[in-house]
Amino acid sequence: MPLKIIKSKSPKIVLFYQASCPFSNFHPAHFSIKINGNLVHFSCSEQYFMYQKALLAKDPEGAEEILKMTKPLLMKRAGRSLEMTPEMLEEWSSISENVMYDGCLLKFSQNDDLKLALLRTRGMLLAEASARDRLWGIGLGVTDKRAEDMKQWKGANKLGKVLEKVREEIWQK
Repeated sequence: MPLKIIKSKSPKIVLFYQASCPFSNFHPAHFSIKINGNLVHFSCSEQYFMYQKALLAKDPEGAEEILKMTKPLLMKRAGRSLEMTPEMLEEWSSISENVMYDGCLLKFSQNDDLKLALLRTRGMLLAEASARDRLWGIGLGVTDKRAEDMKQWKGANKLGKVLEKVREEIWQK
């Protein structure tokens, strides 16, 4: 089940997780941006996120390897295995939400079908129902009944909040 809409709540809650859902960072979505004068192409928002992390880690070879990857899970693993100083980790922690926002804005702005899917959720809460992720997700899975009640969420749901901000920016345009 790529997403589940909880209609009994006000506002409605959209729980998502799998790569087949357009709101997932693993969902295929081609977009591009100029970085240092070069047009760089991405296949999903996870790739963008981990590429930016590699650049912050001053690992251009790692960044290029991430760009060559075709599987989002491998991109994620590559980003997690980057060697970073405590200072770099602290900086990444402070900017990662903005990096995710930028990547998601590019993804949804440059793909009309994904933009439409996101705009259709206007007025709804978006929540990444990842049982293992308490930072970007809610710390509960899609099939866990507790996921239907925000008060029972175990995670910060940063990705859901970022997507809501992206949705509002696109809506305003």
